[in-house]
Amino acid sequence: MSFFIMYKHVAYVDGGKTEEWCLPFLTWSTFYVIKYFEDYYSVNKTELNKFCSLFFGISFGVCFMMKQTNAVVIFVLVFFSYINLLINKQYKNLVINIAFCFLGFGIVVLPFLIYFYINNAINYYLFANFIFQTSYAKGMRNGFNVNLLNELTYYYPVYLNIITVFMLIKTNKLLFALSIFYSLLFGYCFMLLTYHGVYYEIIFFPLFPVFVNEVKYFFTKENHIKKYILFLLPFILIFSNRFLKSTSFFKSFIPAVVYIDKEFKDIISYCHSDSIVTYTAGHDKYVLELVLLYRNNKYPLYKYFFNHMMFSNLNKNIRKEIHDEFYSGKSEYVVIEKGKQYNQEIPNDILDIFEKKYMVEKENKKFKLYKRVEAYNE
Repeated sequence: MSFFIMYKHVAYVDGGKTEEWCLPFLTWSTFYVIKYFEDYYSVNKTELNKFCSLFFGISFGVCFMMKQTNAVVIFVLVFFSYINLLINKQYKNLVINIAFCFLGFGIVVLPFLIYFYINNAINYYLFANFIFQTSYAKGMRNGFNVNLLNELTYYYPVYLNIITVFMLIKTNKLLFALSIFYSLLFGYCFMLLTYHGVYYEIIFFPLFPVFVNEVKYFFTKENHIKKYILFLLPFILIFSNRFLKSTSFFKSFIPAVVYIDKEFKDIISYCHSDSIVTYTAGHDKYVLELVLLYRNNKYPLYKYFFNHMMFSNLNKNIRKEIHDEFYSGKSEYVVIEKGKQYNQEIPNDILDIFEKKYMVEKENKKFKLYKRVEAYNE
């Protein structure tokens, strides 16, 4: 799995995605589901250890607080393990496991909900994690409109595990096969219904060892080692080809260094306060740089503090909110990137705000710095 993750470095994009943070929790939960089914098929052990469900609940809690769809694959796997308890009439064990699953969920979620409640921030949490996410999903392009070559290149973990399903059926592990199949189906459908980000596939990574194990078992049970090697050879060649072609793979071995754009650093050097925001098209890079350069600026000045153009396209209500925030002139300085960003021009209504409420303080090759008009008289 480590080799596979290293190869699939492209999925991490800039790093820090919720899928990446959830991966350790998804991995250990997947391991416990696999172990349960392996014990069931090898020694007919029907009971599930309640502490496995405690870990399931913790994983669900982490995904619930970050991004709910990250849990879709492991949720289906856990659901089928509980179905197996029901089929084998392990009712008491099922109830105990469900209780421990809720306990694990509560351990993660309740402290945050209590904190939000004490600070009157429940509405903000619900908006950021549910209401806005729903608007975001509806507003982004549908995954069916993607390039087939990219589809095969980036999302083949899904297709590899279809082979796993057939392998499991071949070895009479029907319920386990169904759990893998439906986890792939529901997980993939969630990706298709919204923006098709390459990092979405991270949630499928923990299933890769199942594929390797089943393929190995299938070819070695009758001592077909040569066939096993021949079967894996195309994958090894594909891996090698991607390694050689991808310069970013070699860069991934270099210790991470936070790079601050020189032009950006230059433009904000003319700011004389921490009251500064950026207007961006679809990237949070400059927001991060602001945080690094103004470390005492703890909170964003605006509710929508990055990806303004992209978010404005989601729906008219969000567009109005973003417009009103900049119209308020709360920030003394605003930095914009000159020219097109992600092939998008800054909307005229936003430019009108900058022209009426701000004056150009400084500009260089890449950026333009605006200063609020009233600030000149303060």
